[in-house]
Amino acid sequence: PPPTATQYFNNAYYAKVGGVPCVELNQLEVDFLFRVNFSLRVTTDEFAVYEHELEEHAKITAPSEGLPPLPLVKGPHGGGAVCPP
Repeated sequence: PPPTATQYFNNAYYAKVGGVPCVELNQLEVDFLFRVNFSLRVTTDEFAVYEHELEEHAKITAPSEGLPPLPLVKGPHGGGAVCPP
């Protein structure tokens, strides 16, 4: 199931799914944030457009069997940048 407001997947999960080391994903995340000047606001209309596009893309490219879900882990400050040691 997709993450909800109280549930999310951490960077360790996304790194595993994406096939990159977790530390590299964290570095990419920080680089992205600086490039967008930490401006992360999206209008409801923009969100709806991209949500629809992602759902349509997922229908076309989804494998018959996905990766098993990893446990959800919160970072020390509730963030998602936790990597296993």
